[in-house]
Amino acid sequence: MLDKIRSSTVTSREGGGITQYIGATNIPISQILQQTTDIQEKFKIADFKIPGLLFIDTPGHEAFISLRCKGSSVADLAILVVDINKGFEQQTIESIEFLKKFKVPFIVAANKVDFLYRWQSSKGLSITDSLKNQSQETLEEIDTKTYSLVGALSEHKFESERFDRVTNFKQQIAIIPCSAKTGDGVAEILLFLLGIGSNYLKTKLEIDYNKSKGIIMEIKKEENEWVCNAILYNGIIKKGDIILTFGNKGIIETKVRALFIPREASEIREESLFKPVEKVIASCAIKLFAQDVKEMIAGSPLVVANENLEEKKRDLQQTFKQEKICGCEKGIVVKVDTFGAAEAMDILLKKENIPFQYILVGEVNKEDVSCVSDSKEDEFAAILAFNVPVNINSNVKIFKSNVIFHLIDEYKKWVKDVCEEKKRKILNSLPQLVKIKVLPNSIFRKKEPAIIGVEVLAGVLKRGISLGKGGKRIGEIKGMQANKVDIDEAKTGEKVAMSINARADKDFSEGDNLTTTLTKEQTITYLNHKDWLREDEKDILMEILNNK
Repeated sequence: MLDKIRSSTVTSREGGGITQYIGATNIPISQILQQTTDIQEKFKIADFKIPGLLFIDTPGHEAFISLRCKGSSVADLAILVVDINKGFEQQTIESIEFLKKFKVPFIVAANKVDFLYRWQSSKGLSITDSLKNQSQETLEEIDTKTYSLVGALSEHKFESERFDRVTNFKQQIAIIPCSAKTGDGVAEILLFLLGIGSNYLKTKLEIDYNKSKGIIMEIKKEENEWVCNAILYNGIIKKGDIILTFGNKGIIETKVRALFIPREASEIREESLFKPVEKVIASCAIKLFAQDVKEMIAGSPLVVANENLEEKKRDLQQTFKQEKICGCEKGIVVKVDTFGAAEAMDILLKKENIPFQYILVGEVNKEDVSCVSDSKEDEFAAILAFNVPVNINSNVKIFKSNVIFHLIDEYKKWVKDVCEEKKRKILNSLPQLVKIKVLPNSIFRKKEPAIIGVEVLAGVLKRGISLGKGGKRIGEIKGMQANKVDIDEAKTGEKVAMSINARADKDFSEGDNLTTTLTKEQTITYLNHKDWLREDEKDILMEILNNK
């Protein structure tokens, strides 16, 4: 949606085309008024008292719940983007809970109207104009899907209405049909945000200059110098100010050497023109230069600490101790580039039931390798590295990606292969489970080694298997033939001749059923991996147990 507002393509350049970080864009009031000229009079929204809007773009995928939480916690207003064709999804519900928790007013952008049957887009950005061009059938479909959203919102104790039917903006949430692809509805979204912000949030928009705070969004290298992109959401920050934030080795205390703000309607992550400033007043996206920027961690709080420095350090230190996400004693290790990514990874790994020892911000190091290299479980001898450097040689599996979902998928595929190999090795180390019947009139030699004709009732008969009767071992298969040709194995339903280290007149008789004999250790191993067995093999195992 923001790409359409600012006419950019930030999302398409992110890993997998998925927004994975919090971004920010300043839209000045002059641009908003220019895009909404044609509809201002219709909705009677005027007397604007704010200089513009700072958009904080949070990821939509359900795994990024923590980043949506951070975005919600600093927002004055919100746009809840919902696919009008799909309705509420899990991440929609989570976002609503955050908005309720932080008491953030919001409007609903009912996106993807261009997917509706016979939708006719207008050339402008107004959904009001586009609705005039639609067939009655399309209008009815829009109403049906809009009021489905009204019903979903009511389940969460919110009263809502289609944007052009709202009678009380303090009590009703406006639902605006729109399209991020064609731009339909963008004008209404901007105008309604501006109107609500100017007329209903006067007190909330007051700035506390004694509590200047922000959030670090990204640390990057530009022209051989490290810079910090951040959102200042309260107070003021000036060139020369002392700031505190998290670093790879603890709390960083440094001074702002230079401050820049992006050009109008520019996303702060874009390689755009910036202008230097002496000070910035919230809310605003900023770029700052300072010592030790390289060591700062994206997702960290940014605190201006010209006064009460030691007290603010202690408060931040307490928060920093809570940022390492600990899991269980056995599991993989995960390294990520931001705190937001760490929290997102925590949610996703738990959802996928993937055990981890810890999730930590920073590059992969010797300590991480040591933690997993001694794992007795092969599938835990792995490290997931999300968007961080891996400059170490190791004997453990290291997965690297800039897309969290690809990282998880690749690990799951690898674990499946590891488990299959483990299964193959364990099963190959055990005697094959088999049940055979001694055929009538088929004892060709009674003395040891007896030669007899048998039918395989279940499992696979192989040379070298030890057979028993009623839980008692009688002998080992020495050889097999089918049609007078030596063979190594026989499958269920096949009849073969075999030799066994046993006496036919002493150890077994015609018509007897013989099964594999197992040691105590082999039996326990089979029981521990019973899920790997076929149904016929499970039946044989149970018969062996019953005969013991």
